[in-house]
Amino acid sequence: MDFIPLAIPFFLALLLAEVLWSWLSGRAVFSFADTLCSLSMGTLSRLRGFLILGVGGIAWAQLEALTPLPAWPLESPLSWLAAFVAYDFCYYLAHRAGHRVNILWASHVAHHQSEAYNLSTALRQTSTGFLTFIFYLPMLALGVPAELMVAVGSLNLIYQFWVHTQAIHRLGFLERILVTPANHRVHHASNPEYIDKNFGGVFILWDRLLGTYEDERADCPPRFGLPHALGSYNPLWANLHHYVAIARAARQADTFRGALGIALAGPETLSTPRTVTEAPATRSAALTAYLGVQFAVLTALSLTPLLGQGTPVPQTIFVLWLILGLASLGTALDGRTYARVLETLRLTLGLFAPLLAQTPVTVGFSLFCALSLGVSWRYLPRGQALGPAGTPTPN
Repeated sequence: MDFIPLAIPFFLALLLAEVLWSWLSGRAVFSFADTLCSLSMGTLSRLRGFLILGVGGIAWAQLEALTPLPAWPLESPLSWLAAFVAYDFCYYLAHRAGHRVNILWASHVAHHQSEAYNLSTALRQTSTGFLTFIFYLPMLALGVPAELMVAVGSLNLIYQFWVHTQAIHRLGFLERILVTPANHRVHHASNPEYIDKNFGGVFILWDRLLGTYEDERADCPPRFGLPHALGSYNPLWANLHHYVAIARAARQADTFRGALGIALAGPETLSTPRTVTEAPATRSAALTAYLGVQFAVLTALSLTPLLGQGTPVPQTIFVLWLILGLASLGTALDGRTYARVLETLRLTLGLFAPLLAQTPVTVGFSLFCALSLGVSWRYLPRGQALGPAGTPTPN
């Protein structure tokens, strides 16, 4: 059982509580564009499952059938406890490899791009994690049922949500056993002292035992994000940019062996100098309101398949339209001139929803798209594109 859909309301409630804390304490830990991008990536990562049509589950079932060992009993608390601990150790290994191998980092980098650190960062999940399953194969070989793997894996991910906050300082002796906000802030920092430290998901014990632990120091406050800025709030580009960098470097290699070496090398081999932009973001209040409303509607619509509800139009078409919407809003956040074209395409497609299913919901949705179409042409970027910090960029 995947417990993550059940946790979504609690994620949103805690996120709103942290926004309130940020406002009351005067701590500027949120920015509109960064938060919208992180939430978009979280939604995108969950929607991906509706497009692969259960292929992953079929593959896991086939692998599970190959093990010669008896399956662990699902009704045993000991099975759940042992699987939970074993999964976290496998997660540690996968996470550590994800920071040291380009082809794995290309997937995991999506989680580290934000230069903010708040609960929305926890939802900034990858949509391209196709290779990490190899680190969990030993559990299947030992007889852990795929169903139990999914359950403890979702619990592991749910635990990791709360540690992405600056609202909690230190937690005493728990710092020595569990992953906490303090030691996970270290993991998200780009300070040289903190890079490639604290890989644990639930237990920090693995880092302490295997030499990858680093304590958060008062004299070295974490600087969050990557050593180089991504420079985009588009969730699709955020998921793909390191793959593109690998492909470009591999294309310049003379041999297949050279290209493979690039894919297996460390991420620092493809890094670029950190870019610091000091200009404030140029985005009107009207555009901010438009993007906020559109994202809220997309999020509400995405909850229908995520919570197992029926979609207003055929599911695959619906999910593809939602993904197009997230990408469209991302290009608008980036200030790209083609955002108007992309948004026009998305909203125009939405106008035809009643042709696929004539219901009050689709009719109302079509009217909303018609209204949004007029508003988007008034407020979306035109002329020279602006980057995330308001600086001119080429299209």
